[in-house]
Amino acid sequence: MNVLLVEDDRDLAELLCELLRINQYNVLAASSLREARAVLPTFDPVLVILDRGLPDGDGLSLLPALTTRLVIVLTASPPEYAVQSLDQGADDFLLKPFVPSELLARIRALVRRKQSTGEPVTAFGNVRLGERPFIKVAQDVVLLRPREYDMLSALIERHPRVAKRAWMLEKHMDDADCSPTSISVHVSRLRKALSDAGASLTIRSIQGVGYRLEDAKR
Repeated sequence: MNVLLVEDDRDLAELLCELLRINQYNVLAASSLREARAVLPTFDPVLVILDRGLPDGDGLSLLPALTTRLVIVLTASPPEYAVQSLDQGADDFLLKPFVPSELLARIRALVRRKQSTGEPVTAFGNVRLGERPFIKVAQDVVLLRPREYDMLSALIERHPRVAKRAWMLEKHMDDADCSPTSISVHVSRLRKALSDAGASLTIRSIQGVGYRLEDAKR
């Protein structure tokens, strides 16, 4: 899942980036509103972690550009200013200083909430699902085989957990022409299609269990 961190405190930004990467999020950091606006179109984050006190203005001024993203606001301001973030469109906030594990818990809660409303997470790294069987890799539209699209959708939905072969067969691969053996073929083709398109993700085989999406750079 693409996460944009907008934070001008370098030490805090480095800590949070490392924390998020360890937990399988694809993170890009920006230290100002200007940097954030420049990377939004190409990075296309699912979640934005947004500091209020930025060198070129209040982070809340970025909210109108984030209407389709999940947003967690970070602030050292009094609680009433944090609540103001919710009124202006943020999904959650954290008061500084905070425990890093609390940020991870807030992210998981937001993703669960989004999924429970019928809005599945549809992106990982620089890959975003489009209308079946199309995906978008960075700014390029890529056509997959329908079965490979279904497999990628299943892997994104399951991330960061392992997508077990039996689960994939039951949920996405229940047609007569699909079997545990054929899944290996679909995975191989999907890996190649993603690699050829310059995707920032890879599919790791978990022996005897299934598959999991990971950052290709790890």
